[in-house]
Amino acid sequence: MSTPQAPAVSWERLVGVLPYNVYVFDRDAQRTDFLNRSVAADMGYSPAQIDAMGERWLLALLHPDDLARMPALLARWATTADG
Repeated sequence: MSTPQAPAVSWERLVGVLPYNVYVFDRDAQRTDFLNRSVAADMGYSPAQIDAMGERWLLALLHPDDLARMPALLARWATTADG
């Protein structure tokens, strides 16, 4: 007896409809590789406004105090094991 297969769904399509903020940030390049539609709305921006900020939108919106802490925060992830 075979088990029914679930339809293939890309993770981008799946997280694109979640009502939660989901983004993938490339730590080394310090850029956003993916964000779902909830991020812009929850931050009070339109998707077009976030797009206009480019792939470094997160860095552009961070408070200066948080931006200053960013290198130390990213460095912690450099030694974190996968999983």
